[in-house]
Amino acid sequence: MVESQIPAVARFFFLTLPNQDKMHEGIYRTILRLNKIYKEDPSKEEDGSLLVFWTYFYWKRMQNDKRMLSFLRPQKPPEGLKFVVPESIDLSLWQQLLRESKEEEALFLIWSHVMNISDHNIAKGMGLSDGTVRFRIGNALKKLGKIVED
Repeated sequence: MVESQIPAVARFFFLTLPNQDKMHEGIYRTILRLNKIYKEDPSKEEDGSLLVFWTYFYWKRMQNDKRMLSFLRPQKPPEGLKFVVPESIDLSLWQQLLRESKEEEALFLIWSHVMNISDHNIAKGMGLSDGTVRFRIGNALKKLGKIVED
C-alpha cells in the first residue's frame, strides 16, 4: 500500500466513526483490502477511486452493529496499526455535520477537503457524476459554515 494512504484512511475513520473500536476495525479492514488489491495490480495504487470505494464500503459496515457482527468478525489490528485520537482534537463539528447533513455530503467533504481526493475520483468511486459530487460538497461546506457560525 502507498504509505501516504494510511494516514488518509485513519483521518477518514477518525472523523466519521465516534466509536474507537469501530474506527480501528474500519482502518484495519480498509488497509488490508487495499493492500490485497495493490499487490495483485500495482498500477491501481494511483487510483483514488478505490480509496473512496473501500473506505465507504467499510464505513457502511461499521454503522450497523448487528450486521457487523454477523458479516464481519471483529479483528484486532496489529499493535503497529493502533491509532489514538489526540485529546486536543475536537471532533464535535464533524459529528454535528454528519448528523445534520445528508450522509454523502459530509463524506464527500471529508474525501475532498481532508483527504485531498479529486472530485473525479470521488465520483468514480461512488458511481456518480462529477457535477453531483461538486454539488454535494458545496452543500456540505454551506452546512459546515453555518455550524461554525453558531
